[in-house]
This record gives sequence, structure tokens and C-alpha cells, in this order.
Amino acid sequence: MVSSSLLRLSQMVEAAIDSPSGLPGVPLLSLLEWLKLISYLGQYSDNAQPRKPGKLGNMHQLDTASALMRQASHLLDNWPDNFHALLIEIHCQAKREAKSTTRIRDTFGTLYHVLYTDLSDDCFQFLRDAFERYLHEHWAGVVNKRHRAFKPETIARHPRVTLKQAAKKAGVAPSTVRHFIRAEVIAGHQIELPSGRRLRSVDEQSLSEIAILAKGCITLDQAAKQLVLPKARVRELIAGGILKPLVSRVHGNAAAWLIPKQQVQALIFAGTESMHSPPTINVRYILKYWHLRDGEFITLVRALLGNQLKPVGKSAEPTPLGNIQLDEQQTWHWLAEMRYTEGASISVDQAAKRLGLKQQVVYDLVRLGLLTTIQDHLPGRRVTQASLDEFQATYISLAEYAKSVKRAPRWVLQTLPVQPVSGPLIDRSRQYFFRRSDLNGELNGNEASLIHTSSPKETE
Repeated sequence: MVSSSLLRLSQMVEAAIDSPSGLPGVPLLSLLEWLKLISYLGQYSDNAQPRKPGKLGNMHQLDTASALMRQASHLLDNWPDNFHALLIEIHCQAKREAKSTTRIRDTFGTLYHVLYTDLSDDCFQFLRDAFERYLHEHWAGVVNKRHRAFKPETIARHPRVTLKQAAKKAGVAPSTVRHFIRAEVIAGHQIELPSGRRLRSVDEQSLSEIAILAKGCITLDQAAKQLVLPKARVRELIAGGILKPLVSRVHGNAAAWLIPKQQVQALIFAGTESMHSPPTINVRYILKYWHLRDGEFITLVRALLGNQLKPVGKSAEPTPLGNIQLDEQQTWHWLAEMRYTEGASISVDQAAKRLGLKQQVVYDLVRLGLLTTIQDHLPGRRVTQASLDEFQATYISLAEYAKSVKRAPRWVLQTLPVQPVSGPLIDRSRQYFFRRSDLNGELNGNEASLIHTSSPKETE
């Protein structure tokens, strides 16, 4: 059965015997022009491209002529979609065979020669127009004046430019465009040469975006000046994810950093009105003299962003991060709590405050081994959260126990049959301490009698 496209082409060839004829999308052609078009175009298919299309034998034989007619009718049908499908297949095959270069001639091989040499007559311009439309949409490289065979408007309308051209038009450095592409901030097209080199191009529609992005960014040096911080601290903010540069050394060893201005502005704070004037300290002083540990600067900034720490000062005065004034006592307490929560050791004096005991009492507990201490890189004996938790779970002071049963400490001491593990009459320490396990056992058996028993003076 003859296909409809083949039937239409046969009718056009037959009609051209008397006068030029044409198909939809194809101009009027004479008989000789139809035969020339069919003899060349009919040799190309998705799986066959001739090496020497100008030298085709046996064209007088029916099977050869029929094959040319069938393939030519397919490519001319639904013009130019089927022709573009052929171009896509040739283009993909060149990529698979690592032949795709910046040279359009090398990529499309003999078909390019046919379009621009063998079928160079004006009547076949519709073929070249369809080919150049394909390049406009699918060719990742640039089309410039070196492509002398193309129409000037084809070169002028081509949507892609080189990195240098894009940088010049956007008013930025070529390295900035290259790093934007590497960071996938803008879309770039790439052609990989057999040598391994990569040639990149940019769509002209991205030029305004490049200019806007570059204008909305500042360098690492500028960010450090605006935040009144050392550059090393700005890098720390980047490593901690608080600042997220569009271009950095992470993206292909960029020489320059480009940080969005909005992210830097988020680290410029407004002060808060205060009814009193507590002793204050700025962030730069903390960084210089408080010997923050790894990661604590980032935690401090997150605490400021999360309002756990609030700047002190007039709200009408925006202040960069380095100059932020903080309540010194509040900030120190926050830092100590943060370190303690994360497992850092504390001094014996700080442990006394947490236990609600006098310092000398806690030093006695350490001396007697009831409160375990360690020796780490900090001076003096140190107490960990684990040792504090263990002490509080194991021991209880007489004062605390007496308060829990609502009795006087002396009365409880005289009434309890349980002996304390430490106290003035035992080891000359300042307070009595009991094991909780001993008292719990006592309470389980005698809680009612202990609480409801009164002294002789109380029963009168």
C-alpha cells in the first residue's frame, strides 16, 4: 500500500512536467529541481547518512528510485517536523560518537554540504531556513560571523553568546558568569570537545538575570566590612550555612565570593530599648577575648537570629553584627548554659550554684568523693553534668529532706534511724547528707509514723 506522503510527492513530480508545483511548506519547483531534491534528500534517514551523496549509482533502477522517493516524501511531509527529527538524530549520533564540536559542519557532516553546496540554489532556501531554525532552538554553541554560509539575520537572532560576550553585555567579569553557571544559578550550555575541553555558552535571555544577580551581591571583603567582622568569621558564617553565597570557593575554586546583600542585611540588627543600662559587651569583644570554642560563634549568631539573645540599644539605630551590644551578664549566663547542656564541664563554684549549696559545702563533697570531678584542659577540678546528675540522684542534704517532710532539720536528724554518710560529727563537713536509697526505704516503711509523730512538747 502506497503512503499518502509518497502519493502526494509523486503527483507533484508528475504535475511539474507541465509547470512548477509545490507541497505545503515547500515552494514551487520545476521537474529538474524536484528530481535533484529527491536524489539528494532521499538518501538521508534516521539510520543512514551517505558518505558521498553526490555519487549515487543505479538511480535508473526501480528499487533505488522507489527508496529515494519514499524517504524524500517522508522528510518533506509535515514540513519541517520530520526534517527536524532527522537533524535531531544526526546531532545525537554525533554526540554519542564524541564528534560534536563547536563546528556545525563537522557535527552534521555531509548533510551540511548538501544543504549549502549541492542544493545551494535559491529554490532550496527553504531547506536551509529549516536547518537554521533547528540551530536556533537546539544548537548549544554560538553562531557568529565565522559561519559565512548562514543568513545575517540567522546570526543576529541566534540566542546564545559566549561567556566573554555575556560578561561584557552584563557588565561583569567572565569568571563571574562561569561561576554562576557552575553553581547552577543560571542555565548554561556546554559542548565537550574530543580533547576534553568544554566550551560554554549562555542564552541571551539570561543576561539581565546575570546583571541583577551580580548587582545584588557583594564580595567577601565587602561583607566583612559591612558586618564589622574579620574575613575568617565571615567564612565561618558561610561554613555554618548562615550566609549562602551564590559564588564561592565551593563552586570550582572561585577567586571571588559573591554573597547576596539580603543575607548580609539580615545580620544587621536593630537595638532594643532598655529601662536600665546593664553592663554591655559587643560581639567583636566576645570573639577576641572570650575564647569561643568551635561552633560557638555560629550558635551565638543563631541565638541572636532566634531572639534568645537580644541586642541592647536604641531601636532606631541599625547595628552590624560585630558591633552588636549585648547584656554581658545575660550573655555569659547563656554561654555557660549552652556549654553545660552540650556536655562541657563547669567549675566547682558553678556546680555549687546549680546545687543551691555554699561553695565550701561542695568543696567538702568533692574532697570526700561524693561529687566526682575530672581534670580536663581547663584549670582546676571540673564537674560534668553527668556527675551532677549522679550526685543528685544518689544523695540528699538533711535540709532538703527536712523541707520535703515539713519538719525541722534537727528533729528529723534525731528521729531518723538512718545514719548520714557525711556531716559535722562524721567527717567535719558543714552539712549532713544521706543516701536517697536509705531514706526511700525508710519512707516506704515508716512515712506515716515519721510525719504524724509529734515531740512531747507538741502533744501538750
